[in-house]
Formats: sequence, structure tokens, C-alpha cells
Amino acid sequence: MSDDTPSLDQLEARIDELEDTAEGALRIAQNALQQNSELKSRVDQLEAENDRLEFRVAELELKGETKEDKDYKQLTKPEKRDLIVEDLLRRAEASASGKAKVEYTDVKHGVFDSIPSADHCYTLMDEIGSKPGFTYVDSPAKGNIHLRVDLAEATESLAAKANREFSPAKKEETREAQ
Repeated sequence: MSDDTPSLDQLEARIDELEDTAEGALRIAQNALQQNSELKSRVDQLEAENDRLEFRVAELELKGETKEDKDYKQLTKPEKRDLIVEDLLRRAEASASGKAKVEYTDVKHGVFDSIPSADHCYTLMDEIGSKPGFTYVDSPAKGNIHLRVDLAEATESLAAKANREFSPAKKEETREAQ
């Protein structure tokens, strides 16, 4: 053997070093793939939320007048429920957990400027509680009556509804009606 030829021990050590390097690179690649998957999931969530918001903006533009512009007495019951839902969704969007809750005082004073009765607020909240992602908790003995939302569940439901309402068949029906 010449002086430049590595010994068997040196070759085995080099092979071990290369294997360790390859394992490290594999771990890094696996972590990158996992992060990519998580980012893709988040992008999908944001796209669904964006679709929901675009739908909502289009809906409001078509109406011309927003519910907030109307006097309380002019609001229909569905419009009142929509205002409560919008308030609750804004609260959930602002929270780190994507969840929020309101009590009747939040509805009465925060949404409707102290106009409706407590009973009317509870009735509206109860009706909203049947929507996907929303829950009406009625435990008066425990002093716990509120409406809560899980933004992820509610958004999923709203996106599905928007997709149904704006499906190609629905668009064709709308054109024919005009």
C-alpha cells in the first residue's frame, strides 16, 4: 500500500461519518416535509376563510344597505341573528383559540345598543345555537347561559354553504331567473 491509501479503520470511520450525515439530512428533509404539510393545511384554511369573506362582501354589496345601517326596529329576526353571528365570529377571529362566547348582556348592549329585552336576546341566541359550529349553553342554575362558536367548525360549514350556493348549477338558475 502507498502512503495515500486510507486504512480500513479510516474508511470505516469515514463511512460512519457519511451515514451520520445522511441520517441528519434525512431528518432535516422529513422535518421540512412536515412543516410544508402544516403550511399547506394553514393555506387551505386561509383560502376557505378568504372565500367565506369574499362571499360575505359580495352579499353585502348586493344588498347595498348593511344591517348595521338599519334602525333596530327595521331589522328582521334573521338580520338580528346575522348581526349576533357576525359579532361572535369577529370575537373568535380575534382570539388565539378561534373560539368565543357571548352572554345576553354582550348581545343586548354590544350588538343592539341596549334595545331588546333579555328574553329576546336569549331567544335569538338559542336559535343561532342550532347552526353548525355554534352552541347555546343554557344552565341557569349554574348561572351559565351563553352562545359560543368554534370558528373552524363554523367556517367549514359556511364555506360548504357558499360552495353549494355558487355551484355552476345555482349560477345557471340565477341567470335563468333574471
